[in-house]
Amino acid sequence: MVHPPASVSPCRAGISILLFLVFVGLASAGPAKIPTEHTEAVVAIGDVHGDFDDFVAILQRVGLIDAQQHWTGGKATLVQVGDLLDRGPKPREAMDLLMSLEKEAPQAGGRVVSLLGNHEVMNIMGDLRYVAAVNYASFAEANSEERQRSAYEAFMKWRGSHEALLAELPKPMELTEAEWMARHPAGFIEQREAFGPNGSYGKWLRGHYALADIGGVIFLHGGIHPDLAKMKLDAINSQIRDEIKKTRDLTDKPFGVDLLAAVPESLERTADAIIEGGAKVFISGLGVPPPHLVKRFHDAGLKVMNVSGTVRHARAADVLRRLSA
Repeated sequence: MVHPPASVSPCRAGISILLFLVFVGLASAGPAKIPTEHTEAVVAIGDVHGDFDDFVAILQRVGLIDAQQHWTGGKATLVQVGDLLDRGPKPREAMDLLMSLEKEAPQAGGRVVSLLGNHEVMNIMGDLRYVAAVNYASFAEANSEERQRSAYEAFMKWRGSHEALLAELPKPMELTEAEWMARHPAGFIEQREAFGPNGSYGKWLRGHYALADIGGVIFLHGGIHPDLAKMKLDAINSQIRDEIKKTRDLTDKPFGVDLLAAVPESLERTADAIIEGGAKVFISGLGVPPPHLVKRFHDAGLKVMNVSGTVRHARAADVLRRLSA
């Protein structure tokens, strides 16, 4: 969560290093350029994962929406940093709210920037391993069971005409009717249509970028690449220094480093590399860094930003901001 005062120059940059980013071709043309004139505040929230109620609570807590879930943020900017979908019970409600706020915010001089996370891309591409049954149910209609039955019959017909091809698979598709129905519950077909190129949500998501440049600060969805999980902290620190140097060689603008606050031992060990590398912004994701580390970054001249995905983290970040002000 970021609350820059009006006097802060927009010439700040943030870049997330050691990250895993799903592009789907949308980021290759560069980040979306977002103008920053008259911006009063920037609030970034990631990894909602269908937790609509807490998402609403955070937006109300920071003054962006009212009890009726209408925009009250004035000229503020809301950045949803991806992973709005999957796991939780109400991803559809979360999407509907953002779609509504995208229309309301500009009327007050504000804006809403929605970015692609890997779970948005997974839903677009049909990787549905994290879609809960309740998510499908929210798309169900009066004739869903009839459409489900028709889809099963079409599948069996296709399967019967491709027996030779299916026999070559290392794991044959031996599904009973009950198993097929369980994997394709009521609302499944409607959900896939809604996320298709012409579906209401699919069209909306395909219009999003994977990253955005807001006043020189780069916002994007990312995390630790699996290859780094096996590395020792010293090796990670060395790579951080190398990545920071590469970034510094590429730009004369200030830049930032994004790391997980949920892994405090990693933060402690990488603080030197971040400070020595000349970063000007530290963005903590998935948690709140300890106060002494925030003070250390502040003393070194870094801006510290928190990206909060839960009410608990948002409140902790707010308290930390006031204590360190």
